[in-house]
Amino acid sequence: MEEQKERVTITLPTSLLNTVDSLVDGKEIRNRSHAIESLILKALRATPVDTAFILAGGVSPKDPYGARPPQAMIKVKGKPVVEYTLNWLKDHGITHVIFGVGAKNTSLQEYFGDGTNIGLSIEYSLEKKPLGTAGCLSPVKDKLTKTFVVVYGDILTRFNLTDMIKFHKKRNASITIALKSVEDPSYYGVAELEGYNIVGFVEKPKQDEVKTHMINAGVYVIEPHVLEDVSPPCSMELELIPKLIEQRKVAGYPISGPWIDIGKPGAVEIAEKIV
Repeated sequence: MEEQKERVTITLPTSLLNTVDSLVDGKEIRNRSHAIESLILKALRATPVDTAFILAGGVSPKDPYGARPPQAMIKVKGKPVVEYTLNWLKDHGITHVIFGVGAKNTSLQEYFGDGTNIGLSIEYSLEKKPLGTAGCLSPVKDKLTKTFVVVYGDILTRFNLTDMIKFHKKRNASITIALKSVEDPSYYGVAELEGYNIVGFVEKPKQDEVKTHMINAGVYVIEPHVLEDVSPPCSMELELIPKLIEQRKVAGYPISGPWIDIGKPGAVEIAEKIV
């Protein structure tokens, strides 16, 4: 999902341009223009948050051995959908990624390795039994000691994550959930808002339970202290979030722009038109 770009002319000291040119390696940084763009983005998107956990298909009742290829590996224009997510996270200052995966599923490890080839540090938390979407964070909580991001591996989006993190800090929330307005919210978790506070959350509501079309978009900014009381198995959507809502510690961050659940029928075709 490339943003539209405009040509600009700038005048810089030769010594500064020499420093910029030294960043060009032909791979990560293709040319002088790309180097300048990269430096500007890093400056504008500077954030204290550098770690993300990606839910990429752990153990579940439907997959008790965690061996199925995860939806995160569905190809969009020849690349796994989660590769677009990794590049998006990197654009917003994330340098360290932990994948939560089934212990017998090696497709992610085989494809991404330690992340060196895409400029990230990647490791894998292997799930041998069902831990839940919140419980899967417990085995790595010693690596989640400051504000971190959680992303579902089967979504495709490009919203301003840096702004969401700043919003989260300003609201002093324990968890901030990205929210997206959709026509049919019955397949997702639906949030009820008072201002920017989430005061109600219904997972996959029936039609007569739908009060809002703002759904959980599968991206969270989380403070590490919320993991203190998480004991696997624990669901993010059914247990942890409702508990924190009662304490009025959950904020909602509405997003705009493309958002695709890659597992839905026809989603790959839509995704290939916008990446």
